[in-house]
Amino acid sequence: MSHAHWIGLPVGKQVRDLLHPADLYSLIKRQLSQIDDHPGEVFNVGGGNRVSTSLLEMTALCEEVLGNHVVIESDPQTSPVDIPLYVSDCSEAAHCFDWAPRRSVRNFVEDIVVWIRENEEPLKRILT
Repeated sequence: MSHAHWIGLPVGKQVRDLLHPADLYSLIKRQLSQIDDHPGEVFNVGGGNRVSTSLLEMTALCEEVLGNHVVIESDPQTSPVDIPLYVSDCSEAAHCFDWAPRRSVRNFVEDIVVWIRENEEPLKRILT
C-alpha cells in the first residue's frame, strides 16, 4: 500500500506492538541456552499481533488503570515519517525457541505505573 493511502489516517489509529522487558528476558535466557544452535541468526522480536494496540486504545487503557483523564490535543496532519501500523513478525523466534510474549498490553501499562510510583522521587528530579 502506498504512503498516500495512509495520509489522513484517523488520529490515534496508529498501531504498535509492545514487548514487556520480562518477556524479552525470557527469550534471551532461551537463546543463551541454545546459543550454539543458531550461530549468526537474526530474529525479529516484539509483541506481535497479540500484544499490539492503537494510540487511542492505549490512552483509554492508561486512563482506566490510573483512574485519571487527560485531555490530549491532536494534530490532524499526519507526519510523512509516521508509520501507521507496525507489528513485529516473531514467528521465527517463536518457532526456534518455543517462545511467545506472555504479558498483555494491560500488564505492560500496570507494570509501568508500579515502576513509576516506586521511583517517583528520582523521576521528579529528571522530569521537573
